[in-house]
Amino acid sequence: MFSLLLIGSEAVRVILFDAEMNPPDNVQVDLRLPAGTPFATTLAAAEQVVDAAYAMNEQLPGESIEGVSVLAGNIVSSRTGTEESNGSHLAGVRVHLNERPTRQAAPAEIERAWRLNIGELPHLERMEFQTTRLRPRPSVAYALKHNDAETLGKAAAELRSFLATVPGVYEIADSLSLGKRHLEIQLTPAGEAAGLTPAAIGSQLRANFHGVEVQRIQRGHEELNVMVRYPKERRRSLRELAGERVRRAGGGDVPLSVVANLTENREQATLMRIDGNQTATVEARADAAVITPIQARRRVDRELIPELLAEYPGLSVEPEGGVRDERAMLEALRVLVPVVLIAMYALMAAFLRSSWKPLAWPASRFRSPAPSWRTGCLAGT
Repeated sequence: MFSLLLIGSEAVRVILFDAEMNPPDNVQVDLRLPAGTPFATTLAAAEQVVDAAYAMNEQLPGESIEGVSVLAGNIVSSRTGTEESNGSHLAGVRVHLNERPTRQAAPAEIERAWRLNIGELPHLERMEFQTTRLRPRPSVAYALKHNDAETLGKAAAELRSFLATVPGVYEIADSLSLGKRHLEIQLTPAGEAAGLTPAAIGSQLRANFHGVEVQRIQRGHEELNVMVRYPKERRRSLRELAGERVRRAGGGDVPLSVVANLTENREQATLMRIDGNQTATVEARADAAVITPIQARRRVDRELIPELLAEYPGLSVEPEGGVRDERAMLEALRVLVPVVLIAMYALMAAFLRSSWKPLAWPASRFRSPAPSWRTGCLAGT
């Protein structure tokens, strides 16, 4: 009972998953920039991460790094999920570690130094480190539910800002990332009079800028698309979109600005719903050397969540990610530990052939005098 009281209070640091127990041969980081980011921008961000990795050899004792590999356009994480794993906005950097005693720093120390060297990256949306073979889900994670998307975004922003002020909390991210840029076409009265539709204008613009698909060829298990495009010198760019001309259904062409209004917009990359409600997730990780995940969540539950619920009526905040995994494990322990204790008591009672002796037998063992050296020698002879 005293041990349970210590665990319930903050006198004892409780870490359910220790990264030091399963050290890998490398440390890797996945970079995720906004969707549609040019490949050159993603590669420049990855090179900045590589420079920060090489700087660790001068900061840490020994020689920690054997080599660094970069994968631009993809991520090096072995995790599988519903998120996309390739694109011009993704990159992965893996640091290959030397064997001991050449390397004196632990992988967790290398990750911490690497993270501090990287600092702030421009246009970065998410950065995830991996220092274990099995990467658990974020240990500080919440799911925010509300029917209004604007209210949901404000609440998620406040939660992210608060987590940024908690020492030892890093890799703060949410699910409200924006998708690719797109143009919305709205017809003007002149466009409606000309018999045009937004779909017809969109297909014409796609043909002028991207090309037209004319054939699909099946080659084994793969499908090859044949596109017809203008020569490179005649291809249009988005800068010339205002002066583009659109063909009418009855013949002839008219300026695009006369028949349609174009509005650039960016929607969310992913839409999430739980129990029919719009949901946004906010995730973060805790550095066990500074603060444990349980301590970080207790601080959020005490200092921020009551204010969010009072400020935004109808908002609900629930644990998510690794928090749910931890609670499921603790629920299983609450059932299994009493069963194990009862089984141990039953075995001791069967061995002693009594139902009450197991309670007094440990005390009697402690009260029995220990044999002296002389007694041991006589017994040996």
